[in-house]
Amino acid sequence: MAVNGIVLIGSEDVNKMMQYTQKWIHKLQAETNAVNAHVQFGWTNKSMEEFVIGSRVVRATDNEYNPPSSKLAGLVDAFEPAGTRDRQVEMLEFYNQANFELHQFIVGSGYGSPLMRMTGMGSLAVHMWGGSGVGKTTAMHLAIGLAGSPEELMLKEDDTHNSRMNRGERMKDLSLCSDEMTNMQKKGKQHQADASDYLYQISSGRQKNRMSANGNTERFRGEPWSLIALSTGNTSMWDMLVRNKAQPKAEMQRLLEVRVDKMIKDTSIKGTTDDLFKDSKENYGWLMEEYIRYVINNKAVVLDTLKKVQARVDKAAGLEAENRFWSAGCAAIITGLIFAKRVGHVQYDIEAVYKWTVKLLKERKAFVDDIGASVEDTIVDYITEHYNSFLRIKSTADGRKDGMDDPLQDTLVVPERDPRAALVGRYETDTHRVYLTKKPLRNWMVDQQLNYTETVKVAMEAMNGKQIKMRISKGTSLNLPPTDVIMLQLSKGIDE
Repeated sequence: MAVNGIVLIGSEDVNKMMQYTQKWIHKLQAETNAVNAHVQFGWTNKSMEEFVIGSRVVRATDNEYNPPSSKLAGLVDAFEPAGTRDRQVEMLEFYNQANFELHQFIVGSGYGSPLMRMTGMGSLAVHMWGGSGVGKTTAMHLAIGLAGSPEELMLKEDDTHNSRMNRGERMKDLSLCSDEMTNMQKKGKQHQADASDYLYQISSGRQKNRMSANGNTERFRGEPWSLIALSTGNTSMWDMLVRNKAQPKAEMQRLLEVRVDKMIKDTSIKGTTDDLFKDSKENYGWLMEEYIRYVINNKAVVLDTLKKVQARVDKAAGLEAENRFWSAGCAAIITGLIFAKRVGHVQYDIEAVYKWTVKLLKERKAFVDDIGASVEDTIVDYITEHYNSFLRIKSTADGRKDGMDDPLQDTLVVPERDPRAALVGRYETDTHRVYLTKKPLRNWMVDQQLNYTETVKVAMEAMNGKQIKMRISKGTSLNLPPTDVIMLQLSKGIDE
């Protein structure tokens, strides 16, 4: 009341206000039914009979008004259609030409996102990277523009990780789009999350649990989201993962990354592409309602088609259980394009998009399968990072006696001669055998986000290793007691 300039002074004014409110409640109870104020866009129930788009709850034959809740009030207006429907369809048709399968795939993600709920999976992240002027942002505009305003709904580079996840919770089944995520690793006062945090949380479909500021209770979290998250950047997000983590395959399986080369090389149509970008921000929001109503009225057909498409993609691309996010997301995108074509929104060659997708998946799968160091490379990385902390000595050397021969002097590094180095292992130069103390190795692997137990197990199997007790200072004047070590056999010398 005070916000609207109405000041209640004294108990008499307050009582009058309470009586007025009470009479209105009684009147509404007698004449109308209560209406749920939705706190998320997208499907309202598991039966997929209603879908919230802005101020509209789309049903099989009609719409119901969706009163804006406090959670959605700031976004509802972004879903009001603008411009004309004909121009929006015309913009989608621009990509209906050869070699534009990537852009058709991105448009398809807008149609495929509401179908992710049918796959039973969480969400798939799709990252497009490449130089400027290659059409990444425009394609994403058209995908998110199916439902609403690209400018209002698209997140920017300087948006925080928490705000991005909050938007994902609100969108729920509609595409989550983020532009220019090149600097997402940058840490500052906003504590932006790195690529790993982004991918794990996007694919899980839930915000992290937090305590409420109003008491000792958990913060409200909406239903899990299940969508396709699009992002663009000038650099590869996979490169970010590899730089930060020794074995990032788990995160990479949650992200389908695409390098975008310059597709439009004919400078004579620059005016057309400029108009496409400009008009994408002025003509939007006409098509998603039509598409959703078709899906509601043909759920059985859509689900059956989705299953068949997914099975075909899996077989053709050789996808396995660990590729489940790619499988579900790509199947939803292709299926979305199939039914977008049936309702007359696009005229794309869906078979061409399918073949392009399979080719992409094969390339990405081969890349991820080969990524990451072998277990021996991992061990050698550890040794080289701690080079000054290793005793390097021949297996037969005995430095406890006087008159050590010169070759031994050249290969022996005695810890007490370098007081700054803590002894973490022993490397025998003639046998290429390495002995690693456990605690420093475990700490290093934790820092590298490696599973210590699993990595050591694989290393011992691959490198003829075993756990033994020995004096790692053997052959020197340093008289250390025996300790538990991991003995491994390198295939060649470190210097080699």
